[in-house]
Amino acid sequence: MRFIFFPLGLLTICFPFSGSISAQSKTALNPDPIIAELSQTPPLDGTNADTIRIMLANEVGIVYEKMKMLDSALFYYFLVADTVISEEKVLRFKERSVINSLLLNDLMTVLLRKREFDQALAICRINFKINALLANQAEMANQMNSIGTIWFYQRDFVQAGECYEQAFTMFSDLAKSTSETERQAGVRGASRLYYNLGLVFRKQGNNRKAAEYYMKALDIKEENKDEKGISNCLNALGAVNKAMGEYPKAEQYYKKCLLIRESLNDSVGIADLYNNMCTLYKSQGNYKKALSYGQKGLELVKVFDNSDDPDRLISLYSNMGILYHFLGEDSLSEMYFQYSLDEAIKSIDSISIATGYTHFGVNYCESNNFQAADSNYRKAMEILEKFPNKRAFSTLYNNMGDLAAVQGKDIEALEWYKKSISLKQELNERANLANYYPSLAKAYLRTGDKLQCREILVKSMKMQRKLLKENFSVLSESEKAMFLKQATIVFEKFNDFALAHAEETDTLQGLCYNNSLLLNGLLLNSTREILEAAENNQDSTMKLAFWQLKQLREEISNLQSMPADKKEGNLENLELRANALEEELVRKSVSFARLYRQFDFQWTDVQKVLGQGEVAIEFVKIRHAMILQESLKADSFSYAALIIRPGMKTPAFVPLCSSNELAQLTDRSSTDDLRYVDRVYDPQGETLLYNLIWKPMENQLKDAKTVYFAPAGMLHQVSFAGIPVSGGKLLSDKFSLQRVSGTSVLLEGERNDKIKVKNALIYGGIDFTGFPEEIRNTVSSGDGFTWQFLEASLVEASVIEKILKKSGTNVSFLSGKKASEESFRAASGNSAPDVIHFATHGFTFPDPEKGSEDLLFENSFVMNLDPLFRTGLLFAGANLTWNGRHVPEGKEDGVLTAFEVANQNLRNTRLVVMSACETGMGHISGSEGVYGLQRAFKMAGVKYIVMSLWAVPDEQTAELMSLFYSKLASGETIRKSFVAAQNEMKKKYAAYFWAGFVLIE
Repeated sequence: MRFIFFPLGLLTICFPFSGSISAQSKTALNPDPIIAELSQTPPLDGTNADTIRIMLANEVGIVYEKMKMLDSALFYYFLVADTVISEEKVLRFKERSVINSLLLNDLMTVLLRKREFDQALAICRINFKINALLANQAEMANQMNSIGTIWFYQRDFVQAGECYEQAFTMFSDLAKSTSETERQAGVRGASRLYYNLGLVFRKQGNNRKAAEYYMKALDIKEENKDEKGISNCLNALGAVNKAMGEYPKAEQYYKKCLLIRESLNDSVGIADLYNNMCTLYKSQGNYKKALSYGQKGLELVKVFDNSDDPDRLISLYSNMGILYHFLGEDSLSEMYFQYSLDEAIKSIDSISIATGYTHFGVNYCESNNFQAADSNYRKAMEILEKFPNKRAFSTLYNNMGDLAAVQGKDIEALEWYKKSISLKQELNERANLANYYPSLAKAYLRTGDKLQCREILVKSMKMQRKLLKENFSVLSESEKAMFLKQATIVFEKFNDFALAHAEETDTLQGLCYNNSLLLNGLLLNSTREILEAAENNQDSTMKLAFWQLKQLREEISNLQSMPADKKEGNLENLELRANALEEELVRKSVSFARLYRQFDFQWTDVQKVLGQGEVAIEFVKIRHAMILQESLKADSFSYAALIIRPGMKTPAFVPLCSSNELAQLTDRSSTDDLRYVDRVYDPQGETLLYNLIWKPMENQLKDAKTVYFAPAGMLHQVSFAGIPVSGGKLLSDKFSLQRVSGTSVLLEGERNDKIKVKNALIYGGIDFTGFPEEIRNTVSSGDGFTWQFLEASLVEASVIEKILKKSGTNVSFLSGKKASEESFRAASGNSAPDVIHFATHGFTFPDPEKGSEDLLFENSFVMNLDPLFRTGLLFAGANLTWNGRHVPEGKEDGVLTAFEVANQNLRNTRLVVMSACETGMGHISGSEGVYGLQRAFKMAGVKYIVMSLWAVPDEQTAELMSLFYSKLASGETIRKSFVAAQNEMKKKYAAYFWAGFVLIE
């Protein structure tokens, strides 16, 4: 379903105010003295003596106009206005004619405000003839501009454009005059017409041409230092760039405009701009940020009177309704839609009334009240047929298509979608087209036209890739996440179709694999590389910005970890400042980053680096939005595999299982880890997991020895090495399994995971109850949940220390109270060791908004909405912090969250081993994988990570780690050392005791 977002301030038509009396008037708001003076003047006699009476009557009209008494203003304007043109009289009494022309300008303006378009047009034409007789080319051009504007307000953009072109020609001729006065008038007039022509092209859907004219107007406004005009041009440029999907450019124009309007104290203009920024952030999927700007706009609008410009209030109310709808606040959404419709009806604004009915139709359709939805859409249609508007029509047609589709009226739905797309193409709104195309494609599919469906989906996918490339680099991480979430919907629909028709075409699978290469870790890689470029840049201002950002994140982390009742400072304000600083930083550093490389990855590039017997697999999670005959709110997913082998002409696309099937099999909410692992990973038991996610691929894996695979969704929580096959065998017995964050890692050049460990940092045997002695007495203690001392972790860490030291490694082994969070924080940048080993407690908690009945306690970590604060590792003194005790300012609290890890520079660290419970778990987010310690250490720059999927017993963990480090110290590669250690363990133990650990590159 689609809504219509209202931009504001784009109809700032440039009128010839210099040619009106009202623009020069400074009369106080009291007409009585002027009326008394007017009564003493003689009646009009058609001569120059009339000038005094005309001017006085005009002054009265101005006062009433300012008092918003428009009918009284019109009375006095018409009292003295001469609308009968006599060439002889105009030329004989020129002084009177000039004053009469100025009054007619003010009369036209009031008629336009009252939407009396026919009368306003007649007055303009009379005024044009008067100035033609007077040979006043500047005023003739002004009148032609006004005539164009009247046509514009009546939405006749063709006639408006023709009039603007004529006026532009007149002003251009004046600009060539030898008279400085005429030349300046011509230049100013031409700039107004550039702007107005931009408006016309914008309304006709030619955004590129509109932007070209706005830029020309901006150049002239800047040359003449016209701040008001500059702000209008910047606002308009923001709107056209937003329409073209060029969001970063739009945002920059809006921000520049805001600075100017704030300096001018232009409250009305600021309110309009807030609304436009609201529409921009909504288009990026950043609903909360959009809502904040909409609220700011409403707060400003309520301060001043909007009776002359109801569009402002209508627009803001409508946009707020849309945002609350997207945020799931249906009662608030309906309330604001009603406010908007009431204001539209009150102001007799036909397009806004139609839009209001459209929005109510969407709400009714999504609540399955199809009759009410159809009724509201029909009301909107009746209005739009009388007052055509392409943008409103395109949205309405799309929604009519959705309504028909959900009722199974596929042919009818197809016709509505085709009409909608046709208008969107005329309007050249790429961002909307990318999102609208899949509905049209689905309608073609349901009416049996698979070829058209395919072509439309390919077009939509390619357009979405281009939009991502144009916008992604200059957004902050949070904005990227929201933008990517919206964009991913298009790719999911493309995958859905390609998978269902994999046997009928061999061209789509390659595109699907290319998309997976792009999306897999795009957010992680782009943010990491851009920030790395910023940190290493020699520009001092960029270095300062980078360190300011790190400092802000530290402050955010400190606030987040404190109990709610003890949080000091404004967390939201800190997050906004950090986000703004990150935006600035990535804009400055993007030219130094390698971000665009990922957009060029092709499946054939991966295939070229595969050796004989090697296979690459990209697992994908697919939302079935194209194929199933579902309701609009259906949420059905399945898993599939994209497979590449040497010599293949196209990747294989293999369906695996439904999301529900996998969830039921891997659910461990009602059992402990041991029972869960025995049920799913017992070699002597059933091969249910194998049957779900591996057996469907068997035909594609013949003769395969090494399999590089990138998990997706819940597959991140599966131990592939421990999957039972048959006859007591495991998957790792058949294949060399190499788990990667994305198969694009194979394109990073020579993959050498051999490591000479020069320096290592090891943690084990940590005292979770105490801080270092120098601050121990300053920390209050108390009862509560206690993380128990891990005796085996001390043994494990000690053994690893001996193994590494024997091989010549410089080892720093920290235990007891010395195993502080500060020590880890110090291991950053050039001080970061080759290997970091954590033998400690780890934690991962579910989303608190989804609820959990098995929580033993609640604190700022367990209940945090940010997944990077709900997962972490524990250091000395963690128990005090965990139970809400205050830590002295400037001291770390002993709880290292994933958020804090991500803020660390560990690019010199090749390997991190987390010998702790469930360190591989966390919140799963689309193509970005697990939002937890895995992602955090990748953000920090670590190449290889060993982590756990379940709580492995201490004794066996110590044994596995001893085997692993022995192999590593002997000169073996990281991966071979890990596989060898697991192979030794599985000779002695069940999967529960070793398969929980995974190595990821």
